[in-house]
Amino acid sequence: MDSETDNVTFGPSTGNQRIERWWLTLRSECVQFWMDLFDKLSVDGYFSDNFLDKSLIQFCFLQIIQEELDEVVLRWNNHRVRQVHNSRSPHGCPSILHAVPHLAEIACTTWTWRKFKQLMNNELDH
Repeated sequence: MDSETDNVTFGPSTGNQRIERWWLTLRSECVQFWMDLFDKLSVDGYFSDNFLDKSLIQFCFLQIIQEELDEVVLRWNNHRVRQVHNSRSPHGCPSILHAVPHLAEIACTTWTWRKFKQLMNNELDH
């Protein structure tokens, strides 16, 4: 077998639908706008891909891009991943699945993430 293709699998990818959905969400809700804007700056001659231009882009846009990314991540981490029939994949809210997996089903169906977080903070304070 060719060493370059030893780690490559060809065919449909049905096992990574959730990560593909994440990339679609990230791109459509945030990243595509910035990609188009920076591409237009380059095409129109306002960006020459040198150190100074890259530094200016970072200085001007990095904070707002980070804030938008944070918003998309927050929405994504608090959406409900539905249960798939005959699947061992976890379901529930990603942020709760990560933080307290044994309570994920209860927390996602009964409380919002903010209420759940408040409850957890109150428990830690006592």
